[in-house]
Amino acid sequence: MNHLAHLALAGESPHLVVGGFLGDFVKGRLDNRFEPGIEAGIRLHRAIDAFTDHNPKVRLAASRFEVHLRRYSGILLDILFDHLLAKEWENYYEDDLEEFSQHVLSLLVDNSDHLPPEALEVAIRMHRVNSLSKYGDVRFLENAFENISRRLTRKNPVADAVDSCLALLPDLRQDFQEFYPELMLYCADWNAP
Repeated sequence: MNHLAHLALAGESPHLVVGGFLGDFVKGRLDNRFEPGIEAGIRLHRAIDAFTDHNPKVRLAASRFEVHLRRYSGILLDILFDHLLAKEWENYYEDDLEEFSQHVLSLLVDNSDHLPPEALEVAIRMHRVNSLSKYGDVRFLENAFENISRRLTRKNPVADAVDSCLALLPDLRQDFQEFYPELMLYCADWNAP
């Protein structure tokens, strides 16, 4: 799962949301570096990643990729599952995706004192373009794949994978529709009052 799912699964708690975002930027032991609620959000992010990586439905989805893309299937699925979540947002959440995006990204920027410099830079960029609401757009996928490809250290086919991935979407949609409710249920305890 990528930013959209992690932030949606964090629920209503601002600390869980901030921690859910920081999960991609904070590595290693937490050791009380952040407020307890933010550390809980980072742990939730890690738990979501582990649950996703070990889920048979996600493994099936990863096996659908062409051989030359399978090495990158985890990264590609993170983006594609957020794409599918954006396309089917109203099936899972009551809030409008645009409103959710604006609210959550504003929350991140408003909590800038909790964000390391790299995370703050990403949050500001995401807020400026309201990126969470754009995950359903194919152009956003193209840009995301290009950005990921540039960040990888070796030559890779990720930037050119959009057409192959779009061809897989009907099957991936079914995988996602079976998996995401399980993930929501898994995260429900983290969001309980």
